[in-house]
Amino acid sequence: MHFGKSWCNHVVRINENDYVNPQTANINALLNVHKGNYFKKYAMSTTLTMWSYYGLPLPKTDEGKMILLAVDSSYLGHYDDRFKDVHTAYLKLLEFEELIDLLNNTYKFEFEEIQGKYKLKSKINLNSEGYLETKLPLAELQGFFDFPIELPTKQFTLRNQFKEDIGDTYNTHSKEQLGNIISFALTGRKKFKYTYQTK
Repeated sequence: MHFGKSWCNHVVRINENDYVNPQTANINALLNVHKGNYFKKYAMSTTLTMWSYYGLPLPKTDEGKMILLAVDSSYLGHYDDRFKDVHTAYLKLLEFEELIDLLNNTYKFEFEEIQGKYKLKSKINLNSEGYLETKLPLAELQGFFDFPIELPTKQFTLRNQFKEDIGDTYNTHSKEQLGNIISFALTGRKKFKYTYQTK
């Protein structure tokens, strides 16, 4: 988010001097990651960031730990020689050395199997009645974690609608060139995606 409290794992700067929401909890924002050092980014899930911040214990089983690493494909950087050192450094920063050991003893295809088994690429959507729904097998996942794995049961109502667009860093050198930003993320060194509010 461009303002207000948020958790995020995206790169939110085009250049090193771009504005960053001071209320966002985002490793890439804190470490000044931008287009110029894009491949030094934290490329794991917001879930892992929050897990570390709140000091939650890791799941007791290897399968539970693998589920945690499979969220948002957080395991991927370990299996790419270009990013392995950066990936390992961030796991150490989060104090998850135990997960490094697990990655060293696990193959990439095993994480892909976990993602398929538990449908971990499934979305959480808002249905036409205003309730959250998902294809994630929450009851199965519950067995790996010591806190409730459930969706809120509250009915949501529409408050605001925003427009979405994409751009490139050839023509846009700063977020200041964009108007009324709500959210922003570099999706590659040369591309970005953002939402904005129409006047």
